[in-house]
Amino acid sequence: MIYDDTTAKKLADSYEVPNRTRESVPEPLVSVRTSAYNHGAYIEKCIEGVLSQKTSFGFEYIIGEDFSTDGTREKVFDYARRYPERIRLLTAGYNVGMKANGLRCIDACRGKYMAICEGDDYWSDPTKLQRQVDFMESHPDFSMCFHNASTVDVHGRKTGEQRRYDHDCEVPIEDIIHGGGLFCPTASILFRKEFLATYPDVCERCHVGDYPLQLWLAVCGRIYYIDRDMAAYRQGDASSWTQRFASQSFEARTAKWLTEFEMLDAIDAMTEHRHADAIRRRQSRYLRQIMRINTEHEKELRRLFAPYFRRQSPLEKLKMGHICLRGRLESMFGKPVK
Repeated sequence: MIYDDTTAKKLADSYEVPNRTRESVPEPLVSVRTSAYNHGAYIEKCIEGVLSQKTSFGFEYIIGEDFSTDGTREKVFDYARRYPERIRLLTAGYNVGMKANGLRCIDACRGKYMAICEGDDYWSDPTKLQRQVDFMESHPDFSMCFHNASTVDVHGRKTGEQRRYDHDCEVPIEDIIHGGGLFCPTASILFRKEFLATYPDVCERCHVGDYPLQLWLAVCGRIYYIDRDMAAYRQGDASSWTQRFASQSFEARTAKWLTEFEMLDAIDAMTEHRHADAIRRRQSRYLRQIMRINTEHEKELRRLFAPYFRRQSPLEKLKMGHICLRGRLESMFGKPVK
């Protein structure tokens, strides 16, 4: 993969803390990766969940620590010191950002399969990796499998469940298109790393990472769902991607939203428009969501997303008109309009 100069410098400035993982696990079947930044309240539970995995195969654990300021860095370094035969710690002398932190972890992975557990999430079942690898090893035409996960708040209290089906099953690509990046909980996925070698640039440029990855894997192979709760997805943390994205300017958020629409257009072309209806419905629904929370920017959104507004069906245009009218009335009266 070719990186821009800024990203290339960040990767060049990164280093791996000395460890013995290559000697103890010379050929890992799975690479587990964690991106950690200001996850001080949660990182220990994340790491313990990975280290608790009981497997019949070797796996390596790669942690990208992005110069945290809340104690995360010290905790991760301590774990790396205590488990040098399992943990490979990647870092730098400064904050490289979410994208470069993820890329340096991906570049370091040696396994046939890759699993992800971000620093504020955790795995709750010690048989998770074994179950997923057993399935993938016996089903070579599947590119990814995932499972359901609990949602927890910042205090670790269960608030819900991301259970997509009530039984083990193959997942149609249309469900992933409609579901967006949260359809497959990030901490639940395990996939064949080989497909990253041909990962499209348009997916790489997308402002989110989970959604284009899941779609690309669905293009490359079949997807399987395991109906077992084996992880937890944390919501509401101030350092999470969702919270940081919401705090950005309208201009910055708009530029990033456009990358997701462009990515979906590219997936549509790659699949020779076999899933065009699902993609158009996803884009229309997403456009309504964007408009609903940015009605004061209606004219600018209509200009920037003009090609997508033109594609809408009469019913979709009617729904959009209702959203815009409601926004103007709420702005006029200064209160919600039912």
